[in-house]
Amino acid sequence: MRTQYSSVLIKCNNGKVYACGNNKYGNFGIGNNTSYNRFIELSAYNNIWKNTNKIVNEGIVSYIITEKGELYGLGLNAKGNLGLGNKRNINILTKITDNVSVKMSNIL
Repeated sequence: MRTQYSSVLIKCNNGKVYACGNNKYGNFGIGNNTSYNRFIELSAYNNIWKNTNKIVNEGIVSYIITEKGELYGLGLNAKGNLGLGNKRNINILTKITDNVSVKMSNIL
């Protein structure tokens, strides 16, 4: 589970990913900027969430690494902080790169 800036992303043992809280910048990756006061199942919106290996939720941006080593980013991108070559906020899962091999032992 990762929490930050009044939002939370949780991956359950069954592979489903849930979120609630602030989604102002689209950091839940479901195509909208609606905030939720009840948990919603992100994996119901996009199957990529079901194959998530690591999740980093910084509240205004989220990053995920899939089991295949694909890096996705979404959320606030006003300063290009997602590394996509643009400065548009992203509210859908957007692939940044493949073959990610990062030791993330300090990330829950």
